[in-house]
Amino acid sequence: MPNWLSHVDQSIRLLNQNKLPICYLFLSATLSSSAFAATVGYWKFESGISDVAAIGPGSIIDSSASKDHGTPIGNPAYRSDVPTDPIPQTQNVNLLSLELSDGAEVHFNSKFIFHETGDATMEFWIKSPLTNHSGALWTRADDDDANRFNFWINSDNTFGMDYRSPTGELHRLLQTSIPSNTWVHLGIVRINNEYSIYRDGTLVGVATDINPDLPDSIGWQLSGRTDYNYVGYVDSLRVSDVALQPHEFLNAIAETNAIPVAVAGTSLDPSLAIQLDASLSSDNDNDLLNFAWLIEGEAQARLGEIVLVSHLQAGDYQVTLTVDDGNGGISMDSMLLAIPESTIETHHNTVDSLIGKLKIIRRIVVALPSLAYDGHREKMKKHHKRKILKAIDKVAVHLFTDNFQSAYDELLSLEDKLSSFGSRNHRKDWVTIDNSPILGPVTDLISDLLVICGDCSRSKDKHKHKYNDKYKHEDSHERENSDNWKMKTNKRQYAR
Repeated sequence: MPNWLSHVDQSIRLLNQNKLPICYLFLSATLSSSAFAATVGYWKFESGISDVAAIGPGSIIDSSASKDHGTPIGNPAYRSDVPTDPIPQTQNVNLLSLELSDGAEVHFNSKFIFHETGDATMEFWIKSPLTNHSGALWTRADDDDANRFNFWINSDNTFGMDYRSPTGELHRLLQTSIPSNTWVHLGIVRINNEYSIYRDGTLVGVATDINPDLPDSIGWQLSGRTDYNYVGYVDSLRVSDVALQPHEFLNAIAETNAIPVAVAGTSLDPSLAIQLDASLSSDNDNDLLNFAWLIEGEAQARLGEIVLVSHLQAGDYQVTLTVDDGNGGISMDSMLLAIPESTIETHHNTVDSLIGKLKIIRRIVVALPSLAYDGHREKMKKHHKRKILKAIDKVAVHLFTDNFQSAYDELLSLEDKLSSFGSRNHRKDWVTIDNSPILGPVTDLISDLLVICGDCSRSKDKHKHKYNDKYKHEDSHERENSDNWKMKTNKRQYAR
């Protein structure tokens, strides 16, 4: 089960027991799926007072789960000069930055993120007069120029990065121009062995480390390295163990995620079995939605937009639908699901009702022999009528199977005509429903079959009339002989 779904499962059970406020589900689910899951260090420089020096071990607070707090050396000071407030990506308040001057440093005891293999991102804001060559970040605990990364600035308005491997080999990577005495956001992203640098969210350089041999030292410094200390401001330093995209940087305005709309419902599958149906749920961002159904009495949610419930016994069940858009947006909807005593029996009852409606068409056919010849009133023989009824039944069943609901509704709307079904005019009205999409094909079939069978009946009727005329002439001469008359009468009756 996905982590988000386990969380939802547990939260819904607590909600049902009135042990958890509804807001908790949305807040905690949103936080658990946010971009902060990739953050391994975030120094906001907000834990101080403007124009007061930062002092004390571990006083430079890491707000991430790593708690990699830094120790200030040489009295770096908090300043109210900041690049932006709030931080665009997180909307966090940003009232302070950290100024490093006169040899001030901040030391950390951890292994720097770029010393580890794999994708990584480092980003921060800096503002410097760019008066000399200095190391803004020096990734070892002392001043030795070995086994380290160096993120440096120059008086020629450039920022760059390189590293020395454990064997001492220098790997030059990137550099770009930056303005002096102006806040600028820098983002360095590593994907495999490729490094990219972004200035204010714009890609300005790419380099590939052809023969990587990363440093493995422990400890790193802001400013640092005696005689090459950084002079200037730094704000909102964040490192992540994934390769962030520019729209995920702190300086990027976060896209507002629309909360999906959960709509719990039911529908019938092709066999008319009941199923849970969330197809009316929606999301304005067109995110790929995940659906989870928690049915009363079940410990685990069922996944999917449409879920069959044929396993349930007859009864009423409280069902909760949870819809997750994968971007922190979660919504829920509940419904009462009623399972009848037997869905199979219900299906049979529906079919029986439909067959009852089909009998209406059969009754029409029985009463229609006089309509075969555009107003002629000649009757059909019973066996012809039976053939028509069989053919009508076949077609009608297929029509009603393929168009169940519309056919059923149409028959219901016409059922009021049954009360006046006796007269021929009304029978004509029933057959000549030209604009009927469902009954139209049936009535066309009726007419065609009546014409065919009527033609057969007509030729036989003509032969029968000639036969009767012949025996009617013979009868006028032979009626005196009663035995012969009776015999011939029997013959005529047999012929008829």
